[in-house]
This record gives sequence, structure tokens and C-alpha cells, in this order.
Amino acid sequence: MNERIQELIVKHFGLQLYYEGQAGQIEKFAELIVRECAGLATKEYNNRSSIHGNDLLKHFGVKE
Repeated sequence: MNERIQELIVKHFGLQLYYEGQAGQIEKFAELIVRECAGLATKEYNNRSSIHGNDLLKHFGVKE
């Protein structure tokens, strides 16, 4: 599992993962989020505009 993803899991849940299937599912979920962020950034870059953190928060419905 990506070290940064694992750090965030431990920080948020306060636990280590107990079995590999769980780790794989969480890593895949995190990868999907990162890919969606990358897609948004690429789309904005190709449109010659920029994307900001607030744009990502709004896209995912996260309140500041």
C-alpha cells in the first residue's frame, strides 16, 4: 500500500490494517479519488484555466 495512504488511514482511524483485502480496497478507493482529481486538473489545464483546492472541495461536496 502507498505509504501516504497508510499514514492517512492510521491518522484518521488510529489503527493498522488487519488483513490485505482491507488494505487493497482502501488503496483502490484512494486511487479512484486521486485519479478523479487528476482528471479535473487536466481538464482545467487543457481549457487554459487553473484548478484550486476549493474547486476540489466543491466537486466532492466537502465543506471547508
